[in-house]
Amino acid sequence: MKNRVLKFRCWNTIIERMSENILINKFPKNTQWQNLNVMQFTGFKDKNGVEIYEGDVIGDWTDVDGKKTQSKMQVFWDEPTGSWHLDHSFYQNKTSSYNLCNELQDFKYEVIGNIYENIELVNN
Repeated sequence: MKNRVLKFRCWNTIIERMSENILINKFPKNTQWQNLNVMQFTGFKDKNGVEIYEGDVIGDWTDVDGKKTQSKMQVFWDEPTGSWHLDHSFYQNKTSSYNLCNELQDFKYEVIGNIYENIELVNN
């Protein structure tokens, strides 16, 4: 049986910086939990081999009216289905979504940012 890899990263709202590969029980002494946004690794990678985390924004390129347009969808945990999803709603408010696993089989997505360092990607 293959072991599932549990990895996390954190966005620190005080210093506005991402910390990668965090062990949940080993935060710096002065760090307070309310200042951290913890994101879990989904277990999936994008078309370039980049790990996809909760809160990442991924996209692919499609032709719209003869022009190449990049989609932008947020990755999130969907509690009712117990699976990772892509927010397909226009306002990125999680009112419409697709299962991430299925989407990665059908499309060539790449990580283009995340909701903390690249807020402009989800603000239309």
